Amino acid sequence: NGHEGVVRLLLAHAATKVNQATTDVGSTPLFMACQEGHEGVVRLLLAHAATDVNQARTNDGTAPLLMACVQGHEGVVRLLLENATTDVNQALTDDGSTPLFVACLMGWEEVVELLLENAATKVNQATTDDGRTPLWAACENCHKGVVRMLLGNAATDVNQTTFYGTTPLFIACSKGGSLTDENQRRRHYEGVVRLLLEDARTTRPTEEYYEAAWTLYVAALKNLRRTRNARFRGLIRATIAFNRKRLATAQRIYAPGGAGFTAAAASFAAAVER
Repeated sequence: NGHEGVVRLLLAHAATKVNQATTDVGSTPLFMACQEGHEGVVRLLLAHAATDVNQARTNDGTAPLLMACVQGHEGVVRLLLENATTDVNQALTDDGSTPLFVACLMGWEEVVELLLENAATKVNQATTDDGRTPLWAACENCHKGVVRMLLGNAATDVNQTTFYGTTPLFIACSKGGSLTDENQRRRHYEGVVRLLLEDARTTRPTEEYYEAAWTLYVAALKNLRRTRNARFRGLIRATIAFNRKRLATAQRIYAPGGAGFTAAAASFAAAVER
């Protein structure tokens, strides 16, 4: 319940078993503090030499870090990652979900950022039951901010498939294509598809997905090209406008009576005299 004073007293007692877990699912004191987001208690427990930071629940293998990532407790995740003994890739025993995977699945951008900053994080570690990657999970759930961060990581495998052969691009197209509200589809999933298409590492599909997914893919690709063309046209217009401005300035300066004309005339007269 986050009572730091009580925890402090208990930790000072030599007989206290800091890692003693519940008999039902095996939750430790650290696990519960991480689940509830009690940063002060987590800090006290991590400072205790006997605390096992990676002791997981016995029913499914959920470790304290993974639970903090599920709940989106950024402060707790930061404390755990600052601990040198924390296993940043410790996964669930039933399906192999890692802390990064669940953070991407939930869309916790701050937590994902912390995990990606940790050099030990395996950005492409997939689930063991179906092979979903963190990027795949973020694309499936339309977390554009998370997708953007993952694509910004050089180690991310943009085309890594699940056991069923589906890529992040495919799931983004298929999920978006299944939406009946076209505005919602374009406002959300098309943005994810565009992020993937803007990444040079993304492999474009060689054959049509099922109709709705293919429609979303084509729309996103068309809008991406339109945006690029608009930027190119804008650059051309800016260049033309700049050159016109330079020409107009030159015409004013070198017109009869202008400063440039007068200077040129004086220079020419001096040359004639010499």
